[in-house]
Amino acid sequence: MKEFGVYLAAGLFACGIGLQILFRWIGGYVAEDGTLIEPFYLIPMGYLFCLSGFALGVVLYFQR
Repeated sequence: MKEFGVYLAAGLFACGIGLQILFRWIGGYVAEDGTLIEPFYLIPMGYLFCLSGFALGVVLYFQR
């Protein structure tokens, strides 16, 4: 069961990094009417995934 938690923590952290990379890869642009078009939702989701993966990893480390 402990290995599952470690894999879950690593997976959450990797997904967070992947979302940050995806935000940079997609990029943003300014439309003709002057509005900024970008996938802003990827930034907080990436941070939440990274934070939850890191927090789970710390909790599992100290439960040993």
